Amino acid sequence: MHPFAPRGNLIWQGLEGFAATMKIIEKLEANGPLESSRIFNPSIELVRLIDTENDFKNWQRAARKYPDWLTFTPIPSSEVNNTARVVIKMAGIVDCPRYVEAFWKMIDTSHQSVHWRAEAVEDPVKLCQQYDVVILCCGASIPQLFSRSTPNNQPCNQMLDVKLVRGQNIVFRTKSHNAPDIKEAVICGDYIVPKTFNSHLNEFGLQSNGEQYLLGGATHEYLDSYDVQRDDRPDLAVASQLLLPQLNKLQPLLADQYQAVAANAGVRVVTPRTHFGKLPMAGRVVGGPRNLWVLGGFGSRGLIHHALVANMLSNAIIHDDEDLIPMCLRPPLK
Repeated sequence: MHPFAPRGNLIWQGLEGFAATMKIIEKLEANGPLESSRIFNPSIELVRLIDTENDFKNWQRAARKYPDWLTFTPIPSSEVNNTARVVIKMAGIVDCPRYVEAFWKMIDTSHQSVHWRAEAVEDPVKLCQQYDVVILCCGASIPQLFSRSTPNNQPCNQMLDVKLVRGQNIVFRTKSHNAPDIKEAVICGDYIVPKTFNSHLNEFGLQSNGEQYLLGGATHEYLDSYDVQRDDRPDLAVASQLLLPQLNKLQPLLADQYQAVAANAGVRVVTPRTHFGKLPMAGRVVGGPRNLWVLGGFGSRGLIHHALVANMLSNAIIHDDEDLIPMCLRPPLK
């Protein structure tokens, strides 16, 4: 997790979003048992490789502007293919499964009236008749439910202007116990990151017996529609074909010392690019009941933006005032 865009500038509300997420993580870690409470691991160095002249200038400028965050190191071109590397110093790896589990446990124990209920939803309008507030925040299923949100079965002319993008990651395992440890995460378009949490391995049905694991990703597979049975099922062969050429460039040890052992997949909602970059969406569902809201479209920046934007949305709902949400986050319509 870090607040920088690929060209070295801060993403929209990047520092504010990072702080909002870290505030939650620190609270969760403080409430957990000492031996298993770590959710954020800052000890892995995050390196951004620079391989174009424009990026060299942009990141060099960014390092001067944000010295607490960035260390810029030119590299002689005779040594490697890249001309420079930037260390993003305050970045870290988030244990997402543990984060979600600890977050829900905190809510469940502190608010006895909160209940988790899994059910199929076909008609958001009916839900709005049962509850004071309904928020569509179900990821890749949002566009479909959004289109069903017009009362009285009227034709819906409001369609979200979003894209569905399938992303697959690959888990790599060392071929032998003698393979050198990789202590840094590397990003440059794609990424290759050491797996530092057991819950990460559990997600793939793997266990560590002294081997080192790396996570590489992610694919960008654009979809016309979302089918949970089809699109959430990983395909290691396809992922390898799409990712290995670039991942081998990012980490030279990968091809000789590691083997691909598993993959996962998920579908995210991506909004159109604005002059602020790609932003999440938050606001009322246009044309729907007044108590129907939407939150989503985080793309690959959900860790940075989720806490910040959720605070904006909850504040708007409490005060019944959509203007408390920045206009740039309003749901994009076709």
